[in-house]
Amino acid sequence: MEKDIKSRLIESVCSIKKKIKNMKKDEELTNLSVNKILRPVVEPLHSLLKIDKHIQNTISQKEDASKYVGNASSDHENLYKTSASLDEVDPPNVSETSKNDDIIKSPTMINKVLERSLKKNEIADIYDSLNVPFGVRSVGRDLFMGNSKVKLSTLVNPSSNEKTNLINIENKQYELSSGLRELLFCKKPNLTLVTDKDQLIYKDMLYNTCAHRRDYNPQGQIRGDKSIKYDIIKPLFYETELENNQKFGSGIPNLKKYARNTDFIYWDDPNELIERLKLLIASKDAGNTSHDNEIISIIEELKEAGIIKE
Repeated sequence: MEKDIKSRLIESVCSIKKKIKNMKKDEELTNLSVNKILRPVVEPLHSLLKIDKHIQNTISQKEDASKYVGNASSDHENLYKTSASLDEVDPPNVSETSKNDDIIKSPTMINKVLERSLKKNEIADIYDSLNVPFGVRSVGRDLFMGNSKVKLSTLVNPSSNEKTNLINIENKQYELSSGLRELLFCKKPNLTLVTDKDQLIYKDMLYNTCAHRRDYNPQGQIRGDKSIKYDIIKPLFYETELENNQKFGSGIPNLKKYARNTDFIYWDDPNELIERLKLLIASKDAGNTSHDNEIISIIEELKEAGIIKE
């Protein structure tokens, strides 16, 4: 008995080991087949991960887009000069035109600064990544806000030698303050730099460019978003929407009330009752089933009058 038990135990152990070995082989074969099948998918993903790290490094420089605007003003401080008023711009002289010919032909000065600060293979990444919601976006080598082209320039006051950064949108010129720069070039603006005046100017820009509406359509709805920018935009346009939807005028006039005396018609003539009954029965035969109660009441009246016998 003991020998039989031992032999059975040994056989069971051997069979278990054999099964485990076969399972490991099956697992290895499965892994090999899966790797072979998924190799066309996995290898591009690994390459994408490497590219993503490179893109993250370039995108991090996007946060400093506002600094590029300031640098542009220092590099091209002699591009425009003004008289006592900063609103009227004098044209540059011939020598300055020859020196800054490339700058004038370029779409914006910020594009030139970006090209200087990056290698050629990284320029495209910055242009593609410059897509600020409710702000400035890049299309090719141009900057747009909504469907309107954006141009940047610098004014210098010769009397005080003060430099003023300007942004031109839809033939309107705005002073590019630090708060306005945060709203236009940053996805997460620093609200401590944004003043009430900056918000009003920003609202005027959005109204003229429709950058806050779907497909930049003037008749489109305001785009919803969970970002900080939407929290700024919503109260700016909420009151405007209420004003546009507000109804004016005297409104609907009050309904005139007329005193109408109810006329009750009594069918006392049996001939009239029978004619009425004929009409109701014909209407019922035509498919109108709403006269049943009236037919029954007329029949009851005729029975009470003794015209119809039960």
